[in-house]
Amino acid sequence: MHGMSTALDYSTLTRGRGRPSAKVQAMISCELSEDDLLELENTNQRTKLQKISDRHHQAAKYIARGMGTDVTAALIGWGPQNVTVLLGDPSFKELVKLYQTQESAEFAPILEMLSGLSRDAVLRLREKLEDGEEIPISQLIEIVKMSADRTGAGPSSKQEVSVNIGLADRLESARKRFAQIGTSEQEIVDITPEAD
Repeated sequence: MHGMSTALDYSTLTRGRGRPSAKVQAMISCELSEDDLLELENTNQRTKLQKISDRHHQAAKYIARGMGTDVTAALIGWGPQNVTVLLGDPSFKELVKLYQTQESAEFAPILEMLSGLSRDAVLRLREKLEDGEEIPISQLIEIVKMSADRTGAGPSSKQEVSVNIGLADRLESARKRFAQIGTSEQEIVDITPEAD
């Protein structure tokens, strides 16, 4: 940043539309080099995990399995923004990668066996068809559906997750606690919306 003038004219700065100009004072404490700016850019200042807890491990497992931020947050009892912040942390990213690798290694032998079994079944089916053996149309349609599904060309499926946070129970519990305290000097105002 050499050659930059340290004398800046701040007299034209305003606070915003309709507001009077404000006197701005600035001071340069040191010059920044390009390396300083690159280091600042590469530093993740939002979060740095000091200790990885059980909940961090659980969140990383859910993310590694492909669950979204909202679902992961609901399952571990955090807000979605907390999980989003974690996703920017380098150590959390490494933890997610570790669990993804473990998931892949755990299911690799099973997938290999299923693949071999599937090949055997396809070869047997081909033999039956080539030998002229009759196979009912409904069975052939099911075989085509299953094959298409396993190759990614099948019908799409939707997975729904239901999360019950028990808001009604918590509200009722709070009302009972308040009733036990007494209402001698206070008035209880019920703001519950009317049921339609």
